[in-house]
Amino acid sequence: MNQYKCVFCSRSDVVLTLLGSGRACPDCIGIAHRLIHSERFTPNNTVEEAVLSLIFFLETDLIFTRQLLNSQSLNDDLQMVVRHKREKLVAIDVHYSDVRECYIKKIKNLINEHSVLLDLYTDLP
Repeated sequence: MNQYKCVFCSRSDVVLTLLGSGRACPDCIGIAHRLIHSERFTPNNTVEEAVLSLIFFLETDLIFTRQLLNSQSLNDDLQMVVRHKREKLVAIDVHYSDVRECYIKKIKNLINEHSVLLDLYTDLP
């Protein structure tokens, strides 16, 4: 097991790339690259920088939530995870000033993706 962890997602079970004083896993590097180069998110102010950090978190959390739900057995613990994730999603504010609409739209889409994923695991028999 690696003694170092990804500074973004805390994974230590993969090869990490040194980035400045921290290390990052391939998944997090890929997500960051896609957001900046493919989807062209380039923050114009500190508010957009913070919102981009939230988008990055939602992107990585979606991957890890999917992995977590796939690995869970169908029991009460699974429903507790789903409820906890739903509570966190509802608490995310999607109203910002000084933020372009593309950022807000991306956050709303990611929240919707999370909700759809959680719906698949809600109250399964």
